[in-house]
Amino acid sequence: MLIRIAPHLQVCDFADKDFVDPVMTIDSNFLENTSFLMLCLEVTYKLLQYCSFFMHILTKSDVVVDEGFSLGWANYLNLMLNKRALKPRHVDLLMRLDLQFSRTLSRLCRLHVWFIDRSQKKLDVLWQRKGRESPYATLFALLVRYSFKLFEEASRRQGIDMRVQRLCFS
Repeated sequence: MLIRIAPHLQVCDFADKDFVDPVMTIDSNFLENTSFLMLCLEVTYKLLQYCSFFMHILTKSDVVVDEGFSLGWANYLNLMLNKRALKPRHVDLLMRLDLQFSRTLSRLCRLHVWFIDRSQKKLDVLWQRKGRESPYATLFALLVRYSFKLFEEASRRQGIDMRVQRLCFS
């Protein structure tokens, strides 16, 4: 069920079992006009995330990052391609920030990046266990895999010292 707030805005009712990412329900023109604001909010979020990593480094010598970078990158690409909510140069900046952060992090501690690669069938099962009636979005799952490969290749080319582990579950 969608709740209309204004002619160009709609918000998903969170009691709805057929989950839709709320940003996907917002008009593309509105998102395109506010893309700079979205970039600023995302950069602020990243800075807070990076600070929490640095706080963790003070007490530990190893840092394990799950598929967070690839999920983030997949979200950026999804917002850029499907909703025009981020401009290509914004996505490029956000990805470069993650790469630079990874480089810095790898110089301060041992960095391990894990990617949990699940089959579409397993993603659907896990998604439905959360009470969702719709299947897990295949396009987004492909974007996540692509983003991980992109992150892995970009990190390798830039000489970022990290251990990458791909865990496959079917």
